Amino acid sequence: METYQEAAWDCLTKQEQDSLFLNQGQGLSTRRTGEIMGMSHYKYLELKARAEKFFKMFSDYFYLHPSLIRPGAPLTEAFKDYLYGSILKRLSKDEAINYAGDSTWILKQFNTKKITVNMERLKASEDKWDKDLYVLIMEFDRWNSFRILPQLLQAPSAYKRRTNKKYKVYLKYLHRIPDYKIRYLLDVYWKQSGKVRYIALVSSIFEYGYQLVPVGVTEKITTELTEMKIYIFENQLDAEDFGLQVSRYFEIGTPRSGLKFWAHFDELIEKAINYKHINNMDFSVGTLDQAYKLKRKPLPEIMAKGRKPKESSKEGHE
Repeated sequence: METYQEAAWDCLTKQEQDSLFLNQGQGLSTRRTGEIMGMSHYKYLELKARAEKFFKMFSDYFYLHPSLIRPGAPLTEAFKDYLYGSILKRLSKDEAINYAGDSTWILKQFNTKKITVNMERLKASEDKWDKDLYVLIMEFDRWNSFRILPQLLQAPSAYKRRTNKKYKVYLKYLHRIPDYKIRYLLDVYWKQSGKVRYIALVSSIFEYGYQLVPVGVTEKITTELTEMKIYIFENQLDAEDFGLQVSRYFEIGTPRSGLKFWAHFDELIEKAINYKHINNMDFSVGTLDQAYKLKRKPLPEIMAKGRKPKESSKEGHE
């Protein structure tokens, strides 16, 4: 191998190296290689794709640049060490944070801010080496077996199956949006005439479990709906299909039907005009409540308020 290829090879984990050696070096089939490595065929295909991607990505990078980071790059020493640990040594995220040598990095709010600042410096740099490193980090984060960047910086994952977990949270959430909020969205966004796009609202108040809603096409409306994580479709049939799929989410039975559902759901949401923006958002109950401007009281607070009438009633009898 050439020197730059040796540098790329050293960036691979032992498992990734074994994958390339057995499949490409020995000419074994993917199924046979997966069996030898003790992995399911699906997981092996993911490993194979990552190994091939990383070897080419690092080979291309080290062909142009002699090392990972440019001398004089506008980065803090702790961030440089974090990159060395994450990318060159392939340490776990916690190990890479410790490798950074800055005790404040242990706290998530601190390392998130510091990573963001350093990534912004790379992105704003006029030096090609810095720009290439920025692209390398973003791609590494997409393809690695775990994320090394804060959520706000992350590009969509290279592995579609990873999105299912957050979309399960999203779909369950859509089924528990209060009726008054659904009616509010209908009142505010339903457009009677003119050029429209379409969204689908899911609720038990509708006869079929969902309602197709024509909405305006202005930038303001698109931004507001996107901030609420509501998919917008140009095609009416796509929006109808989305509403139907989401309304029937809890009817999924066998694993086989689940696989079909997610394959169709992934293909469907990619047709939304705001897919790229929403796909990179965090889908937790807290962020969804915030997006829909719903203020749910903590359970201890609700229980405490529920006890008060009893206490006052008891005092009255005394």
